[in-house]
Amino acid sequence: MIGYAVAFKGSGRIVATNITESMSPAAWNMPDGTLQNPGASERVIAADGTLSNRADHNPNGANFTKIYGGWGGGTKPHSTAHLNPGGIPAGGNVIMLDGHVEWRPFNKMYIRTTGAPSFWW
Repeated sequence: MIGYAVAFKGSGRIVATNITESMSPAAWNMPDGTLQNPGASERVIAADGTLSNRADHNPNGANFTKIYGGWGGGTKPHSTAHLNPGGIPAGGNVIMLDGHVEWRPFNKMYIRTTGAPSFWW
């Protein structure tokens, strides 16, 4: 357990348009059929563990502090990093392919995985 979500091929239900599989990543095939290949400064390779029990951006009723997943065989809760008072995420750090790290506020994050729990960056 590293405390981060990674955007590598074969990692934990990552949506295909968020995978960064190498230093020279392939373009993403977008739902409309177009190809998009952002530069290395825009390709996420890892992000703080920002996770929830809901698949929507509405924090009302969402749980960000006791999320059960892979750790301890699903018996031990995970918690989101960087929580505001009241248990809503402030945001998280994202590590980009070019090596820089940037802070992303929660209101600019999107769910990047399928199924539950939801991982955001």
